Amino acid sequence: MESQEELNFEEAFRALYNTVRMHCCCYMDGDTYAADTITSDTFIDLHKKWHTLPTHTAQGLKAWLYRAAHYNALNYCKKQEKNPLYYNIEAYAEENPDFHAAHFSEEPFPLAEYEKYKQELASIQHLLSKSKWLLFEYIVIKGYDLRTTAEACHISYDYVRVRWFRIRRKIQKELGYLWKT
Repeated sequence: MESQEELNFEEAFRALYNTVRMHCCCYMDGDTYAADTITSDTFIDLHKKWHTLPTHTAQGLKAWLYRAAHYNALNYCKKQEKNPLYYNIEAYAEENPDFHAAHFSEEPFPLAEYEKYKQELASIQHLLSKSKWLLFEYIVIKGYDLRTTAEACHISYDYVRVRWFRIRRKIQKELGYLWKT
């Protein structure tokens, strides 16, 4: 399959599953159970983020999947309370150009996208009170789940759930063009 051809999710899954699984096996030092779990989580993440990705070519998706698999492997190791395999990442990247493209990109973050992102965050920050902004920051920017956010802010989980629902609703109502989910 050509790398410039746009793929739908099913085609991407069929074309890239074994490649990502092999990458996870290398990262987890041959632990196939962990690799299968991480690969599945990675493709679930891809499905959730499909509409937000700028490209659906095999090459672009491979880079995104390698990066997501890396973070999912770290999260898996954290949950299992075991140390991830830290191989010589530079040597591995030299042997695997796709991995190198995903993790060692020379291309800086596009300035126009960065400025747009800053403006969107400023709009949201202006809309929210300090306490609501703190919850938004923990959940969206830092990527904490609701329970971890509740622990970090020393408030109840139910309070965070209700507040998060109201924050999302407010952002959707006032700035719906920014946040569609």
